[in-house]
Order: sequence, then C-alpha cells, then structure tokens
Amino acid sequence: MNSTSDILYVTVLYKQRLEETSAFRTLLHDREHVYIQDNSPQPSVPDSLPAGWRYISVPGNPGLSTAYNAAARYAKEKGLKWLMITDQDTIYPEGAASIYGKVIEPESEISLYMPKIRISDGSYISPVPKRFYFSHPEKKCMDGIINLRDAAVINSGLLVKLDDFERAGGYNEKVFLDFSDFQFIDRLAKIGCKGALLDLELTQAFSARDDSGERQLERYKLFCRSLKGYEKDTLAIRAALWAVVAKRGLSLAIKRKSMIPFKIMWGNY
Repeated sequence: MNSTSDILYVTVLYKQRLEETSAFRTLLHDREHVYIQDNSPQPSVPDSLPAGWRYISVPGNPGLSTAYNAAARYAKEKGLKWLMITDQDTIYPEGAASIYGKVIEPESEISLYMPKIRISDGSYISPVPKRFYFSHPEKKCMDGIINLRDAAVINSGLLVKLDDFERAGGYNEKVFLDFSDFQFIDRLAKIGCKGALLDLELTQAFSARDDSGERQLERYKLFCRSLKGYEKDTLAIRAALWAVVAKRGLSLAIKRKSMIPFKIMWGNY
C-alpha cells in the first residue's frame, strides 16, 4: 500500500533553526524520512533527530540545487521512490501529508505533483502561466494535467518521482538559487514528463530579509550568477533570460538612482 513512507522530504535551512521554520512546524515534525541541508554560515545543529532523518551542515552555502540533488541520491540509497521539496517558509495545512501519500503510484504517468501556492495578498504564484520566463501573481492558478513547458512553478511543495528526477538530470547546480525551479521544470518537460495539480493549497510566508541597499546589490549579483548557469538551448531562451536579468537591473538602478546594477549585470551575467 502506498503511503508517505515512500517519500523523502527535503528542506534547506538558511539562518533559521529547523524547529523555527514553518515547514517543520506544519509538516516535517512527524514525517518518517527527512533530509535537511543547513546552508547557514553559523549552523544550528538539532539536539536530536529521528532515525530516518539526516542533517548536513554546508556553511559554504552552495545553494538549493546541490541540496536537492544530494537528497535525491540519499533517497535512492534508502530505496525511496519519491522526493518532496519543502521551503522553510511554506505553511502546510493539516492533512497535507496524507494528500501526498494518496497520489503516489509506482505506475503513474504523472512525474510531478504541484500544490497551489498563495502569498499573503491571496494571489497565486504557482503553478501559473509562464510567459517568456516572466510570471506574475494570478487570481487563479493552472489546473488539472499541466503542460510543464507552459508553467511557472516554484520549488516548494513539489512531489517528484525519483526515477524521472534522475532521467531529467536532476537540478542544474550552476543555477544554484534563482530560477533553479524554472530550470528543473524545463528539464522535466524536455523528457516528456507530465505534471498534475494537487488538491492542496499552501501559503508562502516569506521570512524577514535585509533589504538594505548593499544587500540588494549583493542579492542582484547572486541573481545574475544563478541565471548565467541556465541552459540556454535556443536564441529565444537566451533573449528571454537576458530580458529577465535586465529588467531587474533596470528596476534596481531606478530605485537606487545608480548605474551600479548595470555594472553588476555586465560582470556577472
């Protein structure tokens, strides 16, 4: 009988204790198999962990993609069949785990299950239509069986069949932060994987971030470096991603009344 015991849950920590995260408090605390990668400069090692849990500290912060690939390898070692990705800021409703457990079928044609994800203003951010690698919050999200080529999907809450994760090549570790999800969905789409919407709605509650001027510039530098590693197989993809990077740089330049964002883009993308 299928159950959540076939799933490895993975979460990446950054500057937050495991016990303080929304994902732990609303979902992970009573799961059987959990993989935790702590990318914090100063890790907070949990006092104790259940037998089926693994905690890894990587203070160098290689990003999200490396953690998800490591979790997939660990899941294979343990003989698990599905990988479920959680973001530390995501809030899961009661009964979420049972919904994931009910949809996993070894012979299913569905490779990827996606929850509906809202933000604080009530709009949806995933899965929503992707337009040339731009996406915007929508009043409604995509439904039913979803063509992955047309969908903007964020990492949090994704349930992916491990065999198809491996066939697709996993996450692109050069796209270590921003657009890691877009790249992964592109890889699944290229090998013909099908996605489906779960009867589950999650809330993305973003944790407090330092929005000082210097932090914004550093964050933009990471954004450029992450997108630089994206697999740009066609001229259309290259043009679309350049537009994404340039648009963010322009917005930041106007906000700061400075040319520094364009220098960052030139040197990092």
